[in-house]
Amino acid sequence: MNETRGGTRTSRTGIRVLVTAIVVGLAGVGAQSSGATPTVTIASVGAQSAAAGQPPAASKRLPRVDVTVRGPVPLEEQKAARSQVRKEGRTVFRGRIGIELRGQSSLRFPKKPYGFEVRDRAGDNRNVSLLGMPADDDWILYPPYSDKTLMRNVLAFTTARRLGGYASRTRLVELWLDGGYRGVYVLMEKLKLHEDRVDKPEPAQLLEWSSWSLSFSIRT
Repeated sequence: MNETRGGTRTSRTGIRVLVTAIVVGLAGVGAQSSGATPTVTIASVGAQSAAAGQPPAASKRLPRVDVTVRGPVPLEEQKAARSQVRKEGRTVFRGRIGIELRGQSSLRFPKKPYGFEVRDRAGDNRNVSLLGMPADDDWILYPPYSDKTLMRNVLAFTTARRLGGYASRTRLVELWLDGGYRGVYVLMEKLKLHEDRVDKPEPAQLLEWSSWSLSFSIRT
């Protein structure tokens, strides 16, 4: 019995060490891409699974994304909105966007996925760099609702890039929508044919599988 308890205690300690190592690694990767000194925010990442409402105090260490859309966000039709991105209390982006719901089966979850494009005063696309990522106009706010670690996709994409391939760059952020706290999201690049994303010569195309309609679609 004592051996079993000791083994369980050791296993739990090993898991804590592994999670800590992953978070430290991700913090270092994020800091390297922005040129900043790596900082470890284990408390803030661990607190991200809080329900929508008021965020835990420790989560203030993550960048904050505010979106003012005044009403429901439509599906497959972008609605004009305003957005502000703040990091460590400093505004790093403020401007116009068009936002929409995205995804398929993930739309069933209470934490919704969003896509948005940055716009100028005339309503045209505007390329901007968000939180150190290469400038572009198309972005995704992905909610890791079914991933209680909130890090699986981030870790997988980071690993793929370190192996020499392309995968969307990511940043963990907290989202406020019309003043309401929506939880931790992953701000990430949208897959597209572009020199800073999927860099392939013409006539390259992206083949997209839809598990909802069981069909493929082609994006150029």
